[in-house]
Amino acid sequence: TNLWDEQYQGIYHNHKYHEDDTDEVINRALSMGVNKMLFSAGCASDTVTSYNLSLKSENFYITCGIHPCRASEALNANQSIDAHINELTSLITKYKSKVVAVGECGLDYDRLHYSVKEDQLKIFPFHFDLAKQFNLPLYLHSRNTGDDFFSMINSNRHKFTNGIIHSF
Repeated sequence: TNLWDEQYQGIYHNHKYHEDDTDEVINRALSMGVNKMLFSAGCASDTVTSYNLSLKSENFYITCGIHPCRASEALNANQSIDAHINELTSLITKYKSKVVAVGECGLDYDRLHYSVKEDQLKIFPFHFDLAKQFNLPLYLHSRNTGDDFFSMINSNRHKFTNGIIHSF
């Protein structure tokens, strides 16, 4: 789930329409029998927000990575790729009791208005190294990527044990 998203805080297109209803969403899910949640992060700040949400239950967990639609945003933050790797490494280490996967990461060519293909291709690869370093599965995203996604997976398959993929 993406409960870190501003929409749960009532913000749509930079305008506040309602009060934060994150706790209500969580409580509704729990009342319907959901007993575990995974908060998938799209960037470092999402990881921190997700971690804070995960503290609401011992059965709530998080991911840590850069979503392909956030790749250009990450690269425009005037940080090197190494700085992003170091930041995510630090967060995974700091929140290790709650981080259960590296990601959400991958490629998304249907939403190039968020991140251009070239930026996505720069950001995606280091996630494999993080998965290997921390022996974590990957939380993968692939949408309309032709052979690029599968080529990258195949060439890095030795770096991760397992994972889950969506939007393919």
